[in-house]
Amino acid sequence: TTREATRKERERILEAELLPHWKDRPAASITRREVVQLVERIAERAPTMANRTLALVKTLYNSALKRGFPTVEANPAHMAEPPRPENGRGRFLSVDEIRTVWKATGKELPTMRAIFRLTLLTAQRVGSVCAMRWEDIDDADVWTIPAETFKGRRPHAVPLSAEARAVLAEAPRRDPVYVFPVGRSDGKAPHITSTNKALQRIREETKLPRWTVHDFRRTLRTHATRAKKPKHKSDPKGLGIAPHVADAVLGHKEASLGFDKYTGEPERYLLSEKREALEAWGALVHQAVEEGR
Repeated sequence: TTREATRKERERILEAELLPHWKDRPAASITRREVVQLVERIAERAPTMANRTLALVKTLYNSALKRGFPTVEANPAHMAEPPRPENGRGRFLSVDEIRTVWKATGKELPTMRAIFRLTLLTAQRVGSVCAMRWEDIDDADVWTIPAETFKGRRPHAVPLSAEARAVLAEAPRRDPVYVFPVGRSDGKAPHITSTNKALQRIREETKLPRWTVHDFRRTLRTHATRAKKPKHKSDPKGLGIAPHVADAVLGHKEASLGFDKYTGEPERYLLSEKREALEAWGALVHQAVEEGR
């Protein structure tokens, strides 16, 4: 029997990663090359999600074969390799690398430049940034990501630092609803959904060892939770932010964070602490950029 959490995760992957591309395609028409290409595109922004997507495709086709699904005679994901090993370590950017990436985004057009810089400054998932709406930003400069565009399927509040607000102020305001609208929807999402080409250009410009947009989240947590005054001179300095606050910024719903015992609005839990953390993070990014000028 499939666990409830696993079932929900598979439903999310199906809705977010597979149906947008293949909902109108007969199952038997999907080729191995198409599976590999899709998974590789997903890996550009979220390596773990790419692995999960490939695993789901294998599961779906294996089930179809076992049940004798009409026209399905083979599994197009058979023998396809996961694009990234999941070793739990992950990649994060050093201060110098943050500066390099920021500089590289400056060569992009205003919309993509703003998307990548906001993703770095807020440490949120790039999909949530792309779907940002003006109405989700309140007078206190708190961006509340709605449940439908947040991985945890619950609202998530993100205080915007001065640096994040500056990026938003420079973004072209071409739509009354979405911060990053598409020119024409053609029946698809009304906001930008793909940043892969821009990511490829930026990555080539930086010439850094392979990194992904998802690494921005690890980058914040790494620098945030390092001590301000390390015990050893050789240890890198950080922002001295408590790990549970850094996790709250990222939107992790851990039992240790106290969500289950908080009786107010869950998205506003640790809001003040998250604001301080993101302001400190914004200042770190700003200092890194300025030191390179």
